[in-house]
Amino acid sequence: LLSTALIKALCWYLDLAYLTGDGVGKPVGVLNDPALITVSRTTSQIITYPDLCNIFARVAPSCLLNSVWVANQTCIPQLLTLTVEVGDGGTHIPVLTKNNGQFEILTRPVIFSEKVPARGSKGDIGLYDFSQYVIGMRKELSIDRSNAVYWKTSETAYRIIGRVDGQGTWEKPVTPLNGETVSWCVTL
Repeated sequence: LLSTALIKALCWYLDLAYLTGDGVGKPVGVLNDPALITVSRTTSQIITYPDLCNIFARVAPSCLLNSVWVANQTCIPQLLTLTVEVGDGGTHIPVLTKNNGQFEILTRPVIFSEKVPARGSKGDIGLYDFSQYVIGMRKELSIDRSNAVYWKTSETAYRIIGRVDGQGTWEKPVTPLNGETVSWCVTL
């Protein structure tokens, strides 16, 4: 049980590093990637439908099929009430939909995570193609235990060792033949 708990804890921190790491002694996270495009908000601290459309439009076409939205869970109330008005009759279409048990925005899956910044901050919601992010493992995870450190108190110390790194595969955003720059990672 302890081994499983240690591995889960390590994975939580690895996910955090893969999303927000600064590259100093840890992976370069998506939100610090040199290819990251940040779309300006149309209204401060509020996520609007045009914001989501602008993010979607800046993802490279080759990356759209693999892309997923990652949003902080503090965005949920706003996304659940965000609608698009259709026609003169006042019909509203929800932006956040559910398909086969999976939330979607603009046909792409949504993952809610506490590991990205809270609503109103840069990176609170973004669209990413994680197939463009590489992770290197130098060796398998190892778990060590020792009672030598706490011999006098009859305690055992545990440690988990993992030698990993990660970064995006793009050097910078790409400028297509026509249009604005695009990337595999776009955030608000």
